[in-house]
Amino acid sequence: MKNKILAILYSGDDARKKIPFTNSIQRECYEQLYALAEKEYQMTIVRVCIDWFQGKSFRQFWAYKNKRWQKITRSIIPDIILDKSAFAYETIPVKKEIATQYVLVNPWELELLVSDKLFLPILFPQYIPYTTHANTSEELRAALRRVPGKKVVIKPRIGLGGAGIIIAAKSAIREKQIRFPIIVQEFIDTQKGIPNVYPSIHDLRMLFTGEKIIGAYIRTPAPGTLLCNMSQQGGARFISISEIPKTVFPIIRSIQKSLSLFPYKVYTADFFFTNGRPLIVELNAKADFFFPPEFLKNRTKLYHAYLRYFSTLVA
Repeated sequence: MKNKILAILYSGDDARKKIPFTNSIQRECYEQLYALAEKEYQMTIVRVCIDWFQGKSFRQFWAYKNKRWQKITRSIIPDIILDKSAFAYETIPVKKEIATQYVLVNPWELELLVSDKLFLPILFPQYIPYTTHANTSEELRAALRRVPGKKVVIKPRIGLGGAGIIIAAKSAIREKQIRFPIIVQEFIDTQKGIPNVYPSIHDLRMLFTGEKIIGAYIRTPAPGTLLCNMSQQGGARFISISEIPKTVFPIIRSIQKSLSLFPYKVYTADFFFTNGRPLIVELNAKADFFFPPEFLKNRTKLYHAYLRYFSTLVA
């Protein structure tokens, strides 16, 4: 039986490179995922740049075969597309066109709702800290007066991996450091940890395929910082689904209900706890594949869960 083709869509034309990825750990993660898909799921994974889409196909692609990356300069028509490209409003017309030709995971409408952090307080106002936004220095100064507490969190409206996030005292915010538009959010002290699970500063990430939780882990900050993100040298500790505090599940059900309009989806949901109460940090409309080698066992388990789900979409 011929393998199904899953194309991973990404941003940034790298056709002139000898191999994809600048981060060797990231490359290793994808090499494992590709090999596992080929060996156990009768699925071939390729990489396609969003700039390579033309008509009904992609004009070239990256493949990983026999432990070697190959740049193939012929067109390809995949069976399903997993969107790992950076979200930008300018790419929506292309993704709309792709969605008319293929199963696109995630649908561009879902990515829009989740990727623009301005929508989070609109969707789930009861489950997030005080949040507002600013497009100018004047609006930022007004926002700083409204947000409770002495510290604030400033985030780009659109972004991943902790890039551009500032956690600081209000008095230390310098407008010249800011690239608008931004989200301005109340700082929540998480030093008391997650009840009966983790004792200190954290956020709890949960991973979903469709309506199913496939994994969870606690992210911890790098020494001397408050930002919990592995892309920013933070740490992680995996927990079982049975260890997830029961107080999180009403929020999870609310998220699932809001996203039920979309029949297929992969995403992550991040939470933190203040005085035992869970709040949403953010949602991300991307599959979570990046785990350093020390998490190989957990990484493999998650890759199986993702591949099983993708297999159901191309059956």
